[in-house]
Amino acid sequence: ANKIAKMSRIWLNTILCPVIFFLGLSSAFGQNGIKVTITDQSDQGLKSIMETNASAILTGLNIAFFKNCNPELNATMLTEKGVKSLLSLWKTTPFRCYESLIIERCMSRPTEGFEIRNIPLFIKQAKEKDSYEEANLIFTPDGKIDNLLISIDTILDKEITKNRNSKTDLQRRTIIVDYIENLRTAYMRKDMSKLEEIYGNVELGPKRIQKQLISDYLDKIRTLFKSNEFISIKFDSIEVVQHQKYLEIYGITIKQSLKTSEYSDVSYLFFMLDLKDESNPCVHACSMQPAFINGKEIDRNEIFSLGSFGGYGRE
Repeated sequence: ANKIAKMSRIWLNTILCPVIFFLGLSSAFGQNGIKVTITDQSDQGLKSIMETNASAILTGLNIAFFKNCNPELNATMLTEKGVKSLLSLWKTTPFRCYESLIIERCMSRPTEGFEIRNIPLFIKQAKEKDSYEEANLIFTPDGKIDNLLISIDTILDKEITKNRNSKTDLQRRTIIVDYIENLRTAYMRKDMSKLEEIYGNVELGPKRIQKQLISDYLDKIRTLFKSNEFISIKFDSIEVVQHQKYLEIYGITIKQSLKTSEYSDVSYLFFMLDLKDESNPCVHACSMQPAFINGKEIDRNEIFSLGSFGGYGRE
């Protein structure tokens, strides 16, 4: 009986505390409250937790946006990583959700947990044409929010995943989308440690000069982060190619547009990603090329690909 009573108290705390917190936010902020409804989740208890957590966190972010203050995040609704990721993104990129009702599918993550996509955001510091973005809320298996990622364009997402040739290939391409969205969000957060981790491995690069190019590029990004309040980063095109022989190896080519109030450039980024261990993607090599030289866009054949990387090239 004592064990049953204890379990009941835990259940009540898990379910009711977030609900009470959300109701308090909603009544306090009326028309700017957000209601999230999740479909395609058969576990009704988990569905309720996820909906409550997502609704409360997005409502709290809206409150902070209009009050021009830091958001108050309920630690029972987020993981420690979730709190850190949201606050670091908020510090560089304050935003609000501009839809009061969100109905989205619950999607299983390739490794563990869940996500909902297509959360509509308005970015405070961005210029008007760059001020509207979409985000993904990432959930742990028990429904806590573990991260918020700035999405890539839905068309690009579908292009990457539709070209799969097997169930395993589809899962790996889904991981690649997540990897790319983490990269984009790292720029938005001005997360130099993450970018240095991503770009630091160029030992297999096609030219030794790439190492210096990457170093110069990171120095430039570091300076831009320090001197600009807001960085706009767009991925204009993304090409994902699976190696013909080593099926766990993928080449990812991204055309990236970076803008600040005083600076802009367009670059081609290439990553050789190894997904043998899908829970821990490994970058064997990466490269960066300016998309324009002397005002002229470089030829498609000059852009680095899997074939540029020695034994990993197409055979």
